[in-house]
Amino acid sequence: MYKYIISVILIIIVITGLYVKSNLQAPENFISEKTVYITPGANTDQIAKYLKMENIIKNRFIFKMIVKYKGYEKRLKAGYYLIQKKSDVFRVVDILVEGKELAKKITIREGLTVKEVVEDLVDNGFGSEEEYNKILKDERLLKELIHFAKSYEGFLFPQTYYFRINEIPENIIKRLLEEFRKSFQPEFEQRASSIGLSCYEAIILASIVEKEANKEEERPVIAGIFLKRLRSGRKLEACPTIRYILNPKRPNLLYEDLEIDSPYNTYLYPGLPPTPICNPSISSIKAVLYYEETPYLYFVSDNKGGHYFSSTLSEHNRYKVLVSK
Repeated sequence: MYKYIISVILIIIVITGLYVKSNLQAPENFISEKTVYITPGANTDQIAKYLKMENIIKNRFIFKMIVKYKGYEKRLKAGYYLIQKKSDVFRVVDILVEGKELAKKITIREGLTVKEVVEDLVDNGFGSEEEYNKILKDERLLKELIHFAKSYEGFLFPQTYYFRINEIPENIIKRLLEEFRKSFQPEFEQRASSIGLSCYEAIILASIVEKEANKEEERPVIAGIFLKRLRSGRKLEACPTIRYILNPKRPNLLYEDLEIDSPYNTYLYPGLPPTPICNPSISSIKAVLYYEETPYLYFVSDNKGGHYFSSTLSEHNRYKVLVSK
């Protein structure tokens, strides 16, 4: 009987040990870095529920037990955190106590140029302009991640990111490029080819559409007009390509600006400019690849965020007179 009781106790201990060991490990499907936000004033139980819901930990009780055992109930810090994949419970607890993985939120807006993206990153405390300039002069990282890219312009993907407060600039640029690569789906390459564009040309055109269109529904229409002009050998005559080369920038163009001798001047030269003129959204990229066929050849701003579209030059000129009043 005594041996039986001892055996049962040992079995219970082994099972309990295996259970605890299993629940100390990260969930099986925790396979990529995750961002979490610990709200100020949250207690251990609330944090445990949140981490379980976010699939960072397997077991709330085990998490709370470790926090209590280490005396960390009052030391879990609020803020954004980047948790590395497969981090076990001990590592997660230490991260929240040490605050070393604290992250900062930044939104890279659609339609910014590389220069403007760098300015935003620097203004938010992510490195210096000199560090970014050094990285952007070297195309190694670009070629490594996006095989068809010929410039960083166009490929720093716009969205909201969470970076470690002390993240190095090279990792930040790499992350932006990786997000572009993830978003540019495999079928996009085939689609670009089917409409007569290389992938790089599609991004160049998408960058122009990004700067021309404010309304989502107008993007495919404008893309279709530009494609029609390209195919017929007409000049694009896109104002954003002129603004791209102006220094300093100004919202309203002068007639003399249209005479600037630059390969980006689509009023002087037919075809696409040599590089994208901004970092376009996925919406503008899709608008180019899945453009809308229309009878239009011209468009002019209606000064209300949209455009007037027309099929003939005379109609286009009437709209220009209308909006100038």
